[in-house]
Amino acid sequence: MVAYDGAQNPYRKFSMMAMTSPLVGNTIVSHAIEWMFHWGRVSAERTLQRQHLALDSLRKAIGGMNVDLTSNRIEIQRDSSPSGQQCFQTDLVMLAAVLMQVANSFFIGLVGVDVHLNIALHFLQSLNILDTPCEGFVLRFLLQRFAMLDITTSLTQNRRPYLSLTCWFLWPDPKLDVSEPPFREMTGCPQPLWVFLARLCHLRSDLSDESGSFSKGLAAAFQIETELRVYGESMAVLDLNGDYARESGPEAIYYHTLGQCWYWCAHLVLQLQIYKDPKWSPRVQETVTIIMTLMKTIPVTCNPSSRTSTPLCLLASGVCAQEDKKWVTERNDELRKVFPCMTRDETMTLIQETWQE
Repeated sequence: MVAYDGAQNPYRKFSMMAMTSPLVGNTIVSHAIEWMFHWGRVSAERTLQRQHLALDSLRKAIGGMNVDLTSNRIEIQRDSSPSGQQCFQTDLVMLAAVLMQVANSFFIGLVGVDVHLNIALHFLQSLNILDTPCEGFVLRFLLQRFAMLDITTSLTQNRRPYLSLTCWFLWPDPKLDVSEPPFREMTGCPQPLWVFLARLCHLRSDLSDESGSFSKGLAAAFQIETELRVYGESMAVLDLNGDYARESGPEAIYYHTLGQCWYWCAHLVLQLQIYKDPKWSPRVQETVTIIMTLMKTIPVTCNPSSRTSTPLCLLASGVCAQEDKKWVTERNDELRKVFPCMTRDETMTLIQETWQE
């Protein structure tokens, strides 16, 4: 996962948190050095030192955790040194550090992702912010970050999301795409569409559960597909009005195109993972063609392209023609040069192995 950049970059606010929290500071520096190591700017020894320091800081903080049930807040025993004095609520600091470790796990590979997601979920539950919309930039951003990482891994690893559909963030709310931090710019996917993906992931798990009713599951799938197509009509209206083309910034149209990619990826998930259509079916291949055509219009070097890892992996799971497989492979190679992501590479390798079957 690459760092989001823009006028409302939330990591700039985290840099303020790092000034008062050694835990967050060590985590940010560790991730920055790992990025530098990838580009040959720092030694492996130095990278491991900073990584161990960040993880050790996190382990010590979790080890000193004290849960105050009356305030639903996690507090951690801190030392009294100047670098450890309070400025931000300790629970937010802990959650921020854990979620940054999740994001880093995406960069260096899948190992450790589920462990950190489980820890982060514990903090979210203790903070009591899953059922009621939370106030404040940092809380919203951290829950948003968790939802993004949770659903992404669910889509690519075929597991049930940790977040329940009762969580307020998984209710359609277009305001979350324009309020700070804007979800659409963080992920490339409109928030209401992300809710559809979360519903599909839960439905897929329900259908794979032997105790679940397949007929009820299909009825739910039909309902989701109907609602999804209605939502797609609203995206088409935006195209006709040219609203996104008039947005400030030259990359606005690429973000909208990426949103369309996500829309058709939701259809692909429905077709392949819910309805179990064969890859070579005309419906699946038409969806694959649409996604690929859209993705080809997004330059690899533009910022929205950094959000195409999951759509590319979903696309790869549906391609059949050799020329399509070649394009997907080449696209991943091009992305690796600009936006490296070990998780994307590992997932693509697993998918490419299925191409040989």
